[in-house]
Amino acid sequence: MTRTRKSLLSVILSCALLLAGFVGVNALMPVSPAHAAYTEVMTNGDTPNRQTVTSIPADNSNSFEHTMYFTAQGSDGQTYTSNYASSSPSVPDSVLNLDQMTKGADGYYHFNAVIEMTAQKDVANLLYDIVTPSANQGADNPHVQFMGEPTFSGANAAAVQAATEYSNTSNPGSYAKAAQYKAQYGPTMPNVYYMYVHGPLTAGQKLTITIPLALTNADDLDLTNTSNPVMLSEDLGGYGVLPWGLYLRSGLSAAGLRFAKTDSTAYSPYWPGYDALKNNTLGFVYTVNNQISTNTSLDYTYTDVPQIPNSVVGLDASDLSYKNADESGYTSVADMIAQNKPAYSRNGMYRLNLAKVKKAYDGTGWSTNGMYTEFYTYTSGRMGLVIRGSEDSEVAQSGQPFINVELWHYLSTAQNICLTVGQTFNAAQGINWVRPYNQAEVRDPLNNDVQKNLIDVTYTDAQGNEVSAPDTSKPGKYTITYRYYNANNDGTRSTVSTTSKTRLYITSDKAASCPPEETATVSYDANSGTGSVASQSVTYTDDKPGEATLANGSELSREGYLLSSWNTAADGSGTTHALGSKLTGINADVKLYAQWTKSQARIEIDNSKLLNLDPCTYSEDAVVRAVSGVYSDDGSELSWSKSDLKIDTSKVDFTKDGTYPLTITYTKGTKAYPNGLTVTVDYTISGVAGCVVPQPNQPGEKPAAKKVSTSSTGTSLAKTGSDIAGFATVAAVLIVLGGSMVLMRRSDAE
Repeated sequence: MTRTRKSLLSVILSCALLLAGFVGVNALMPVSPAHAAYTEVMTNGDTPNRQTVTSIPADNSNSFEHTMYFTAQGSDGQTYTSNYASSSPSVPDSVLNLDQMTKGADGYYHFNAVIEMTAQKDVANLLYDIVTPSANQGADNPHVQFMGEPTFSGANAAAVQAATEYSNTSNPGSYAKAAQYKAQYGPTMPNVYYMYVHGPLTAGQKLTITIPLALTNADDLDLTNTSNPVMLSEDLGGYGVLPWGLYLRSGLSAAGLRFAKTDSTAYSPYWPGYDALKNNTLGFVYTVNNQISTNTSLDYTYTDVPQIPNSVVGLDASDLSYKNADESGYTSVADMIAQNKPAYSRNGMYRLNLAKVKKAYDGTGWSTNGMYTEFYTYTSGRMGLVIRGSEDSEVAQSGQPFINVELWHYLSTAQNICLTVGQTFNAAQGINWVRPYNQAEVRDPLNNDVQKNLIDVTYTDAQGNEVSAPDTSKPGKYTITYRYYNANNDGTRSTVSTTSKTRLYITSDKAASCPPEETATVSYDANSGTGSVASQSVTYTDDKPGEATLANGSELSREGYLLSSWNTAADGSGTTHALGSKLTGINADVKLYAQWTKSQARIEIDNSKLLNLDPCTYSEDAVVRAVSGVYSDDGSELSWSKSDLKIDTSKVDFTKDGTYPLTITYTKGTKAYPNGLTVTVDYTISGVAGCVVPQPNQPGEKPAAKKVSTSSTGTSLAKTGSDIAGFATVAAVLIVLGGSMVLMRRSDAE
């Protein structure tokens, strides 16, 4: 029997794909697991759910207690039960450990699905749809099949069994009773999509339905991680009709079962996008929806489209909102993160605000499906979404969860148009086709009576000024924007639109390429340094920006500083480029400013060694001993010797007490100080008067004293007819007065 009310729309609704902005059930993948091991046959979370669901029709005409669950027999011979079906988001899927089960003779793992129902009052005829675990045979999913006709027990079992119908995944809207189904598809009843339960229900009498199932592809599953779930769920069929009459969708329940090995990584019962948004690792893959697979109505295959990186689009937690299954409204994910509020994956839903996506893709001809839609709404489940590349290969992901964002290619424009001066331009030359949403493309749309009314064309010159039309009488460059409006039902323009752009080039002579080559200059500014760096010429086109290897700046110098990088702003607030690096994306003149880093080169002095020096004696060695270290531009200590230092005492008056500047120069210098690294210290003389005794040669004369080091050997001293026998102790002072030389003790001079 074919039920016409079960259209493709109801099929899509049954897999939670809402229309008009409600996007594929498996948009977010893969699962972000929490690491754990399974030690039991059936794992049901911290607190197994054994609560049945009570449903009351809107008219209060009856009351129903019902549930669904799975059972399996372990290798120990015991029967284990999954969590009962629930709409509560905090009830996790159950996990069946295949390591603790025994395969059947057919090589499959066998288990059961169980449905229980009790009515408070009599029901003349049930109208109850069940989506079976066989419904989703998508890629990488567990494949679960019926292993025969379900068994029915209870007061009305025979009548209900005889009236119940089944549909096949190849045609979910067409139903047949068990005998007809087996005759058409086989005795084990493979690929059951819907189980449509009919028949009477006696008040107070429980009806139990047991479905024999088997996991048929266990050996093909990668159970490094826990598998995707198989589901046993109630379905509204798009009409809100259940055996107990009209009833809120929020009352629906489902039982989920996953498969694992003992050492499989455990799945997380939380929405995998939540943590990814917290740590900024959620990805976004832009796709176009292909035709639904003929294998199963739930196998949606998408092809990736030109991707714009999220660094440009800028989607983050503020663009998503989430609704747990027991909540009536959505909460900003950014607020949920701030409040540490859980986002459960069971029956959860999330919305993506499309404003940033539309803005990023404007000008490309692509936009979101039904471009008027403000949000895409997704279920948090994950059920075999396939995204393929241009060569029909699956798009590899990094392992982090991602959201697929569906787009539609609304219009296609010419990539570039090149004319010579004097040629004529027609706007129709620049647009190839338009494609209304979910319709075929229309070529040459500006000459189509319907489509031309939905298109605006604007022109912008090279300076960014909007003009009425390109001037082809002289060379120039123009951007042409084709804006395509979504049509209302009556064919008139709506208020929403998207654009695609092309460029028009007008040259004096026919260009060798289209777009024609242009030239840009990369110039350098010493920015307080000395020297100059030669500019570079770079060729580019609008489609292929130029590139250049930047100068290393060896021609520039600035005392006390090192050249560290180039920057597009003199104060360093622009984009930084390393010396000698490759600059790409050049499509205009670029001026780069030298960026200087202050050198850490220095001479460190131990000032304590310059105190209390003998005022009567100047010793260069004493000054050298005060140098505690010489350091390079990067702050590292250098090896040095006395011969590397030059000490300048030209500003020191050794005949007078006082503090004088004394300069020490590291003559080898550094890159930042190529002419030598210098430090000036205070050299203090105190007590010179005690070192000098005036002794005039003639009455009234006081010739100036000349200071001589006491460490001298005296070989520079001489007196005709005399030899120097030696020097006195440190208490003696050698004084040269005029032409006389006198060696005296201080006591003698006083």
